[in-house]
Amino acid sequence: MDDDAEHDGLEFVTALYDVIQPTGLPVLPMFDVDGRFCLPNDATEPGGLWFDVVVLPDIRLALVVGEAPGIGMATAVTAAQMRGVIRAGLRRDGDAVDALQLADIHAEDVADARGTTAAIVLLDPVRRIATYASAGHPPPWLLPAGGPAVLLSDTGGGPLGTGAGTGYARATCSLSEGDAVLLASAAAHRSEAVPFPGATAETGADPAFAGLHRTADELASHLAADDTLCLVAARLRTAAHRALMVRLDGEAEPVRCAREELGTWLTELRASPMDQMGLTHAASELVTNAIQHGARGDDRLVELRARLGSNGVVLIEVLDHGTWQAPSDDRERGRGLAMAAGLVDHLGVAIRPSGTRAFVQHRLSRPVPIETVAPAARTGDVPAGVKVVHTAPHAVSLRGAFAHHDVERVAAEILIASRGGAVRMTLDVTEVTSLSTSAVRLLADLTSVNRAVGLYAADIEITSARDSATQRMLDITRVPHHVA
Repeated sequence: MDDDAEHDGLEFVTALYDVIQPTGLPVLPMFDVDGRFCLPNDATEPGGLWFDVVVLPDIRLALVVGEAPGIGMATAVTAAQMRGVIRAGLRRDGDAVDALQLADIHAEDVADARGTTAAIVLLDPVRRIATYASAGHPPPWLLPAGGPAVLLSDTGGGPLGTGAGTGYARATCSLSEGDAVLLASAAAHRSEAVPFPGATAETGADPAFAGLHRTADELASHLAADDTLCLVAARLRTAAHRALMVRLDGEAEPVRCAREELGTWLTELRASPMDQMGLTHAASELVTNAIQHGARGDDRLVELRARLGSNGVVLIEVLDHGTWQAPSDDRERGRGLAMAAGLVDHLGVAIRPSGTRAFVQHRLSRPVPIETVAPAARTGDVPAGVKVVHTAPHAVSLRGAFAHHDVERVAAEILIASRGGAVRMTLDVTEVTSLSTSAVRLLADLTSVNRAVGLYAADIEITSARDSATQRMLDITRVPHHVA
């Protein structure tokens, strides 16, 4: 493939991920939320990784990371569907296990979704607890304030749609002020390059998860060509964001004062530049109208108020004791308010007996750009794939990285070794360095009690190396195996 074709392929992949992933991270009063999404710069096809951040009606926050098996357009579409199903389950029931069970039903009916892995964590700022559940995905990390990260205990439950749905369970851990919880894609857990517990939630004035980003940079440098890295975390703040209240009628330049005060407040919230621009412009228009048309007589109160709601929606109010002029029939007037209304979610004016209340409502979000990285550890040609060795008439050994594109070839070799599923065989994965989601789905199908694919009838004994990344992944995905 020439350079232009590779560049076009990478642009297509990043554009597709931009559509699949959420438009941004919410800005909330009691949580700092951050995340990273990285793929190698030689990627030419999308994978099935996704993340989501869901604000629930009861002010809890849900973090989700999942991965559909495979690679290509169909896999990306499947990932988008699974993200929607889990989000709907969370919005409806507010429970991680219920959302996974709903997704499990969907995955049973959709062949491409079978074998999808997912992890969900719900953060409660009032009770200060994190509740989580997973389906074939590594559990969350707890990042205590000022301490090393701790991988939380696994909750059980295999990949979605593989017949393991009855095993889903929830677990909880307590949170203190400044603690964070992090979900990571499987690539972060199976990498041997970085001791992941070295990442910590750094305290202080900077809420940008500096330690998290350093770890993400190092992990991203070791991505395989068909792999993707995602980290998403939320920290319980030590104090809620302050509200803003400013008297403007005594200011020589009230509009300028409003812009500066509101701009400083929005910067403290780490609002995106686009949100800051839209909100400061809209508020300036409201203040201008209040000064020109609303302040009358000796009582010239003009006040700017702003607060961030628990759902991530900013409410900005401009209050005065006068009455705004009736709308003019002159079409040349009113364009400022019309422009301001187009920059925010909602703009309104309410006439009250005591004066006028003009207000703006807008949901804040912070974008998570799709990053492309140059893997530093990749040298030479890309490996041809996992090596399949028939060590005995009914024994197969796999060696190397078991990637998405290896699954059909490995399945065919296993079919030969088991004589079409008629005899018992052994599968040695002690020399497998990593397992893709597609590889896990194949192994789950081979050992599933309900034989999800309906192809293999013989018993297959899988052997893995003790304390290896492969053994940990088999444990998490509940694939039966022996340890060598």
